[in-house]
Amino acid sequence: SEEAAFWMLVTTIHDYLPHNMYDTTMEGANIDQSVLMMLVNEHLPDIWNKMSNGKCFLDYKISNELPPITLVTNHWFLTLFINILPVETVLRLWDCFFIEGYHIMFKAALTIIKLNQVKILDLQDPIEIFQTLKNMPRRLIDCHKFMEVIHIFII
Repeated sequence: SEEAAFWMLVTTIHDYLPHNMYDTTMEGANIDQSVLMMLVNEHLPDIWNKMSNGKCFLDYKISNELPPITLVTNHWFLTLFINILPVETVLRLWDCFFIEGYHIMFKAALTIIKLNQVKILDLQDPIEIFQTLKNMPRRLIDCHKFMEVIHIFII
């Protein structure tokens, strides 16, 4: 029913997502992006160097800014990957989210990047990297492969 769906949304936002994710400061969303960029730096250093134009993660942290690519990845987290990944993959991801916890969202983002690592590394223009990250999740139609890769990351 509509009422049950509404209360499920309320519960998800208040009990499962970081605090201040959708408030005016979007503090929770900003923290998520900092954590994601740190994880990309740790797990996929070649990708980090490409996305950050060779800038060190600590330089971003000290200056209290994030790489421009977070304009794309932030949307992934704010929508919980709805209309980002194919429906079957989103439903599997949500199953893991409710069973394993919110950290699976970071693994999903890392998986999207990892599965397209070769393509990203071949790009030269930062705008192409932005466009690739924006469009590539829709092309990840093999849900089973996605779920296999998602569990190789240890966070």
